[in-house]
Amino acid sequence: MAQYDADLVVIGGGPGGYPAAIHAAKMGGKVVCVDFDNAGGTCLNWGCIPTKTMIGSVAALEQARHAADFGLKLGEVGYDFPALMARKDKVVKTLVSGVEFLFKKNKVRFLKGKGKLTDPHTVEVTLEDGKTERVTAASIILATGSVVAPLPAAVQVIGGDTSDADVFIDNREVKRRKAAGTLGKTTLWTSNEAVSAPEVPKRLVVLGAGAVGTEFAYAYRGLGADVTLIEFMPTIVPPADPDISSELHKLLTKSGIKVMTGTKVVAIDVPGKKLKYVSEKGDGELEFDRMLIGVG
Repeated sequence: MAQYDADLVVIGGGPGGYPAAIHAAKMGGKVVCVDFDNAGGTCLNWGCIPTKTMIGSVAALEQARHAADFGLKLGEVGYDFPALMARKDKVVKTLVSGVEFLFKKNKVRFLKGKGKLTDPHTVEVTLEDGKTERVTAASIILATGSVVAPLPAAVQVIGGDTSDADVFIDNREVKRRKAAGTLGKTTLWTSNEAVSAPEVPKRLVVLGAGAVGTEFAYAYRGLGADVTLIEFMPTIVPPADPDISSELHKLLTKSGIKVMTGTKVVAIDVPGKKLKYVSEKGDGELEFDRMLIGVG
């Protein structure tokens, strides 16, 4: 019988990967979990948790703004964006530490690096320092999740490209961009830039009104940005029940967000920071400071 380094290797440390690794370890298996970012995956580091934390701060801000409705006097209400983002980082760090604790408690070995299958029982891991480590296992689980969808090929990009928006922004990339002073400075954003931005843009266009797009539209509008939400489909959050979509549309509009459904962006002038669109209601142009690509 073949001898392996582990009973199980899990590639991916997100909501699918880390529970599988911990469960296998609890069953008595020798387990290794591999992820190129911090434990917890996209949901914990870049998705569900940071976005909901930002939204929680915005919701608290909205309540404070309406304190008079409850007979309360608070004076002028505002926010400190760096402090708001620091709170988000603290929440994420706490939960990442929780996953790391569970790994340690259940004796799951966590390798921070990029895993690659070299044969049915071998994973080659490129670690943060550039060194490689080969791990063999009787079984391997692939739990790598998804990636940010790029702009549709039909969209003409003028005077630039989408390379900045196509780079997956992990914690190492955030540190690199912070050091270079370029974090959040690119014209085109993915959701990862949106949760690590150093400041609130004056004019934000959100391309795609799915869950990601609507969340960030709400959050940045609550922080004072002039937000336009563009969706190709006739309704926002297309998979949702039509009644829910309709009510959400009303709420976003009431908050001051310009919602444009049934609208197709055909060209983006990156240096000029403007876009061209076509719709049944008429064609036109929009200017922006940042554009969040939230098409999938």
